[in-house]
Amino acid sequence: MPSCPKCNGTFDQGAYCPVDGATLVTDGRPGESMIGQVVGDRYRLVRQLGHGGMGEVFAAEHVRITKKVAIKFLHPEICSSAEAVARFQQEAQAASSIGHENIVTIDDFGTLEDGRGYLCMEYLQGQSLAEAMTVPGGMEPLRALDIMAQICDGLAAAHAKGIIHRDMKPDNCFLTRRQDGSELVKIYDFGFAKSTGD
Repeated sequence: MPSCPKCNGTFDQGAYCPVDGATLVTDGRPGESMIGQVVGDRYRLVRQLGHGGMGEVFAAEHVRITKKVAIKFLHPEICSSAEAVARFQQEAQAASSIGHENIVTIDDFGTLEDGRGYLCMEYLQGQSLAEAMTVPGGMEPLRALDIMAQICDGLAAAHAKGIIHRDMKPDNCFLTRRQDGSELVKIYDFGFAKSTGD
């Protein structure tokens, strides 16, 4: 019987939890059957990084150059919605057109044989801003200021390209490290972004 990995409830039918919207699983490991598959003749899926109501994200490796990437897939049920597919493609176009260190880099976009869309982005190691904010005693003020300044820099770059994110929240900011060890913020999930044109 399908169960929810978030609330641990079990349900007779449906693909998503009616309580929290998470993808229902039958074996406790959503997406496990995709591990090892090669996507677009070049990305081998290594492990699942996360999943939600709209899709799943996997760590992957380019089969020829062994570069690590992250691949986001839309759920098959979502692909029947033209609006959701358009938003997914918009996410790829919006993020890839900005070209700023504080915006996640999108490298590729495609469609699987079963119609599911996917986008390939840079692989990041670290944690979301939402996770970092849960430390006991709160975040150090200087660190918080640096993070906010970087978020503002990334959003300013997006605005300069006529792109408004429209879904800014700690869950959509990722904290990673530069090569010199300094903290780097990456803004992602441009699925609700709006282009203002000229």
